[in-house]
Amino acid sequence: WRGTTYRTAGTYTYNYNNYYSCPSTDTLRLTIRSSSHISETGEVCDSTVWRNSVYKISGTYLYNYTNTAGCASTDTLRLTIKPNTYNVLNQNSCDSFRWNGSLYQSSGTYTYKYLNQFGCASTDTLKLQINYSTNLSETRNECDLYTWKGITYRSSGNYTYNYTNNSGCPSTDTLRLTLRSG
Repeated sequence: WRGTTYRTAGTYTYNYNNYYSCPSTDTLRLTIRSSSHISETGEVCDSTVWRNSVYKISGTYLYNYTNTAGCASTDTLRLTIKPNTYNVLNQNSCDSFRWNGSLYQSSGTYTYKYLNQFGCASTDTLKLQINYSTNLSETRNECDLYTWKGITYRSSGNYTYNYTNNSGCPSTDTLRLTLRSG
């Protein structure tokens, strides 16, 4: 006002000589209304709502508005988004599968909930296909000799045959053989 900048409320006067060279005084009764500037810093998991907007990416965000005093104002948000973790494991296994401390013996979809290294709620998913080993048992009572799985046996006993079955699982068949002499 009259070449001077005022930053505080108050009553100010300006003395001068008017057009007729008479001493004059102008008076300014000044009220200063302040704009608002709120600054926030936050760390959240996944996303957050600030000033009616959803934020899913880390960054610095500004919110411009007119405050209650009628002044242009800006609030600032310095945001760090910490990620949740969502892992999916597709697994084929024979007979059983141990995952995150649990033993699974049937096919299915399983979830594991935990707090990740950022402290965010996370969920891992296991899509499990269980294939089963084959364990056949056969009892034979034969004369003199017996051929089983391509091997000829000439004495009584219990015999095993190890192989990988059609599901890709290690398997064992057992022969309980009794041979009689003729």
